[in-house]
Amino acid sequence: HLLRACWRLHFQWLPEELMPASSPPDFRMHYGAAAKKALLDALIRLGQHDMASLIASTTEGSDSFMPEDVNDWLATRGYT
Repeated sequence: HLLRACWRLHFQWLPEELMPASSPPDFRMHYGAAAKKALLDALIRLGQHDMASLIASTTEGSDSFMPEDVNDWLATRGYT
């Protein structure tokens, strides 16, 4: 809940609210890199270095991240 609250302070949308299949396309998804950088910067500023490191290490080369338990759940259902 803290992460969502911090996110909402800087962005008017949550990542799961993006609709890449919408027509016309939802161009907020193009701001992923900026959003990820802002999130990591905020975590570091708040002293959450371990969380920032975890996110950065598991998302190298990507603007998105998924919790391990969610990733495992999707994998068991054939989505990854």
